[in-house]
Amino acid sequence: MRKFIILATVIVALFAAIWNGIQAFMAHQISQLASAGTGFTMTEVRGLHDPTRIGVRITEPRLDLPAAIVVMPEASLSVPPFAPMTARLELAPKAMIDLGSGPHELGLTDPRASIRFLVLSGFAPGRAGISIGPLTLDETPLAAGLTVRGRMTALEYDAPQGSRTAYDIDWNLKDLIPAALPPLPGLAGTIRIADPVSIRGKGRVWLDAMPTIKALQTPPTPFPTGIRIDNADLQVKGLTARMVGMLKADANGYASGAIALYTTDAQAMLQTASEAGMIPHAAVMLGRTMIRTVSALPMEGTLYPAPQEGELRLPLTFADGRISLGPIPLGPAPLMRP
Repeated sequence: MRKFIILATVIVALFAAIWNGIQAFMAHQISQLASAGTGFTMTEVRGLHDPTRIGVRITEPRLDLPAAIVVMPEASLSVPPFAPMTARLELAPKAMIDLGSGPHELGLTDPRASIRFLVLSGFAPGRAGISIGPLTLDETPLAAGLTVRGRMTALEYDAPQGSRTAYDIDWNLKDLIPAALPPLPGLAGTIRIADPVSIRGKGRVWLDAMPTIKALQTPPTPFPTGIRIDNADLQVKGLTARMVGMLKADANGYASGAIALYTTDAQAMLQTASEAGMIPHAAVMLGRTMIRTVSALPMEGTLYPAPQEGELRLPLTFADGRISLGPIPLGPAPLMRP
């Protein structure tokens, strides 16, 4: 009996040491990431005191992104003892977000996120997903929900130059209220669409480096080399459209390529975008005949089929750092890589 007690004590002590060792390793890696100049910082990271999971609690995590700053009071990253390669990220129900016009309170309902790591690929995410229920901004309804899932996939012949890995992505943004958003950089004023906007679809994102722990700790962190929209459905103000497209980063890092918007409501869709301040009023003044002429413009590649009967195809071209709708310039192209 005494030997059994000694053996049991040794096993428990060994298990506790492994448990604490894994938590210490996680805390060290997160600390390294926070001090690497990647845009992620925090106040403190410490181990969880939870017998059902191994992990760490992060105090005041902060993300400084090109288009936003996000700060949370806390978050936790944990793994089940018998599935150590699948991590769960728990987020606080409230966060501060700054889109360039000052801080706002972002409310998150039941946020859930998980990541499955690939051991033989430098602990890069093999699968990842996030799901959030109704969102609010300054206690005003912002969206009915958001779901995003990604899965690493093999590089194929159409991968943009400089790509090192790729992820298939599907997303579903439900009932976004654009009018609830604060003024955004690049727009003349607030987006004046009070009706909900929903967009769901799937596509692929290519990166210039595999997002391993080492790569994330060594700026510049992985950036997109290309984005492909295989199919996306857009709904706004009773109007519907579908989108396909392919964008690649040009030599200066700006998006280059084309996105095609297929709709039976082309004039109304342009009018809605103009009212929102997203495109110049000149694009609406094209007129029905000019819209049909723009719709008939050729587009290279099998990704852009001819419009179906009753549809028009609105080609958005990205070139030389600008976006155009046929002959009408719309504004600057987004920056994909620094």
